[in-house]
Amino acid sequence: MLAGLIYFSGPEKIATVLLRANPLIIAAGLSVMAVGGVLRTERWRYLLRKAGISVPFFTAMKIYVASMFLSNVTPGKSGDPIRSVLLKKVHGDKVSSSLPSVIVERALDVGSMVLLGLAGLSFVAASAASTVMPFFAGAMAIYAVIFLTAIFALSSEGRARRMANLINRFASHLPKIRNYTGRTENFMLNMQKSLATYGSKRTIAAGLLYSLSIWLIEGAIFYAAFLSLGFEVPFVAVVASVCVATLVSVLTFLPGGIGSAELITVAFFMSITTLTMADITAAAIVSRALSYWIYVAVGAALLATMKYNYGV
Repeated sequence: MLAGLIYFSGPEKIATVLLRANPLIIAAGLSVMAVGGVLRTERWRYLLRKAGISVPFFTAMKIYVASMFLSNVTPGKSGDPIRSVLLKKVHGDKVSSSLPSVIVERALDVGSMVLLGLAGLSFVAASAASTVMPFFAGAMAIYAVIFLTAIFALSSEGRARRMANLINRFASHLPKIRNYTGRTENFMLNMQKSLATYGSKRTIAAGLLYSLSIWLIEGAIFYAAFLSLGFEVPFVAVVASVCVATLVSVLTFLPGGIGSAELITVAFFMSITTLTMADITAAAIVSRALSYWIYVAVGAALLATMKYNYGV
């Protein structure tokens, strides 16, 4: 998909745009990415402390970045839970104790991206010149409904049981999947009890503040990519595009949303700007190099050299 996008955008045109990139602005984008990495680590440490787990900053950062590699090369970011396994092997903490922090973190990310995405879409909707914006808005709305339903269901034991029964009734009509329906209620109840640790308003507010800051920084990285190539675009639109592309590309189950995220980004900006497909593709390539590919490269190196002191 990514190769196709580059082909139809024109490899020569993309190369011409990339050659005029401003190295100082790219360096600034790298600095912003580093700040984002610190915030991601601190958010996880904050959530771990709420579960009674204290991890040194640099140990947590190495585990986090290594897990980002696994998350970015697995379908639909399904590698996220392995972070708890790495924490167990490196620091000795129980997987069952740390796993809820990873789940809550992802819930905070989805909530933040939905908020920022819908706010950004409402800002650019009037200037959109195509039919893709209603599609993106609809995708954000579906995410919002699913997110709020999950939060509502897991906020009490009774609702968790009722949701498990609904899932069981639906899954009983599906071949193979119905073999696992007996585990649904236990899973939902265990999840509800585990997530109760993070149920206070103060914890949710602090976690949401961390997450909103992180996704604003992701937008700033993409904004720096545009600026480095000499393109002026609204910052709000850039943040919205990052949130929309991330959430929608997860549904494709492509590792890291490779190809799909770039394609969504091109469709987004072609509907609200006069930039060419080659211009937007070049900016997307720079942005992904500053975020996605750095995490993949550094995370792979950390995972390969990490010292494991404990068994699982």
